[in-house]
Amino acid sequence: VNHVTVRNIYWRGIYASSAGGSFTIAENTVENVQGNPGYSIAIFNWQGSGYFTNNKVDNATDGIVSNWSTGTVYSGNTVTNSGSGIHTDNNGGAGGNADIIQNNLVKNSTADGWGIWVFAPYLPVLVKDNTILNVDVGLSADAEWSPEIITFSGNTVDGQNKAGSYGVYFTTSTFWWGSTNLL
Repeated sequence: VNHVTVRNIYWRGIYASSAGGSFTIAENTVENVQGNPGYSIAIFNWQGSGYFTNNKVDNATDGIVSNWSTGTVYSGNTVTNSGSGIHTDNNGGAGGNADIIQNNLVKNSTADGWGIWVFAPYLPVLVKDNTILNVDVGLSADAEWSPEIITFSGNTVDGQNKAGSYGVYFTTSTFWWGSTNLL
């Protein structure tokens, strides 16, 4: 999927539900995907591997997301005015390769917004050379199912004096599923 504009969607703007397949989602613009608080996602990968490259997301509940990824590279994307910028959940739980999140820009989150975060990976996710501006939680590592390492390298976080903001947040919480190690 490339060079597509998607606006005013309730549930998913662009959705790659490839269950072991691959995808490339590049050079798209997705705006106003926020009909279902906590569940609407502008660009979403479920169980596949591929590339999110040079996409622009604005006004979304969740920006660019993978769940149960088998290896996804996020690069050159811009997410603005959204509740959550970029995150990967359960990477490698179904096998594959580690996700790489690099050279992205996330700025101006909604209230209690998150920039770039990694949730419960099974493989060593790399988060490098990203810029996060004016969000409540810049970078976050949320639990790990195995003793792999989440690496944050070369990222810039500037909360721009946003009240109550965090630069980097680590937690053992898996939200609704209890807690686990964070190594």
